[in-house]
Amino acid sequence: MKKAACFSALVADDERISRNVVIRALRREGFVCVGVQDGHEAFQRAREERFDAVVLDLVLAGISGPALIVKLLELPYRPALVVLTALQSPELAKELIRQGIDYFEGKPAKMDLLAAKVRALVEKRTKRKYAASDDCLRSDLACVTTNE
Repeated sequence: MKKAACFSALVADDERISRNVVIRALRREGFVCVGVQDGHEAFQRAREERFDAVVLDLVLAGISGPALIVKLLELPYRPALVVLTALQSPELAKELIRQGIDYFEGKPAKMDLLAAKVRALVEKRTKRKYAASDDCLRSDLACVTTNE
């Protein structure tokens, strides 16, 4: 059953079939998706639109996956970053996680589980963001009521 669309995802993979499989799985989890085939286009779209998640392969034309990750981490907002790649190196995965990605998955992957994981990451980030906003509002209200 398809869930209501409420999140957005950018999917960057140079292989069209892989990109489309990920997009279909994310759509079943309620994502509106944009697919791109190279790192330059991925970064351009990420700068222009605020995606809740970016799912990317490490092997991309233009800007490589690792270089794209660095650029995405420098954006003023921070989408959930998920790497989906055939390059299965534990050392690489650890390094990317240390740099700030949220999840690393090797190909082939169970797409329904990957999509559920991406949704859970986005929901968790959204709850934290709103909880922080609520704390700020409560703090502001406390200041207003004490200063009256």
